[in-house]
Amino acid sequence: MSILTADWAKSFRRYIEAKLLKQDGRVFIMDVDDMNQINSQYGYAKGDLVLKTICQTLYGESRISTVMHSGGDEFVCWIEASLEDAEYSTYLHALMQKIQTEIEHKTECRNVHVSIGTSSSSISGRDYDKLISDSYKALYFAKKSGKNHIDVYDSGRRNSVTPKTAVEHDLNTIADIISNENDYKGAYHTDYSGFEKIYNLLRNISSRYLDNVQLILFTVEFDAREENVTERDMAMNILESAIIITLRKTDVTTRYSSTQQLLLLMNINDENMKMITDRIRKEFYRMYDKGNVTLLTSSKNVSMEKLKYRTNTEKHS
Repeated sequence: MSILTADWAKSFRRYIEAKLLKQDGRVFIMDVDDMNQINSQYGYAKGDLVLKTICQTLYGESRISTVMHSGGDEFVCWIEASLEDAEYSTYLHALMQKIQTEIEHKTECRNVHVSIGTSSSSISGRDYDKLISDSYKALYFAKKSGKNHIDVYDSGRRNSVTPKTAVEHDLNTIADIISNENDYKGAYHTDYSGFEKIYNLLRNISSRYLDNVQLILFTVEFDAREENVTERDMAMNILESAIIITLRKTDVTTRYSSTQQLLLLMNINDENMKMITDRIRKEFYRMYDKGNVTLLTSSKNVSMEKLKYRTNTEKHS
């Protein structure tokens, strides 16, 4: 068995295609329900631990031949066709319960659920792309059924879909999944790679569609000899929370370094920008009241041809 990241998707594909040449099997896609809510309620560190716990649980399952963490909160698994349909259904339900128990035990996050969509080569054929596509369609119905649910792709559903309605169905599925994935509160949090792409996109279109795009950098600076890794990480987590709580859904933030957080603010003037940064600073110091941190703020307008820099330093006392 192997745990593969999305970077190794080709290896995962080759593995399953080689298996399909010799035997039937099943693919299931597991998706964590309401991952954004988990991150918001418990913090991103706990959210990452939830994903790690799922990885470890799937890795420890002897029935699962290989696993791919396909990115975000999705896991794709291959099971060789050794179980009858009823046994397979029982196994998946038991696996869902096991994962929930492991998450509660290892992360202290309560009521974390997953949904599963699955397909089999006996129905979808020994074709990798078809198995993945049909599993995603089943996952869509699992989500539409109220989440914390398993849906099995069947021949009746496949045969009842004409080519035209199949395309419409796929488009509706994609739209629903995207809408669900973006059901978040406050600023949109992404990794640095995603932030960089959003930054370049907004900079390119800002001259035509947006009045202003402001790039802001918050830096946490400790008093001499008082910084340690634990305090630094706690301060950064609090800063990140303060930013997400304060900003709008149209704003974007990411961790730039161990002591810095980047923000992108759209359609904002100088007066409003100062008000927002002051609110973030106030929220940060409300949650972090140890008095040993200076919060530095630098900004520039990335939508203007001549970039304007501002620096603001305020120490909490």
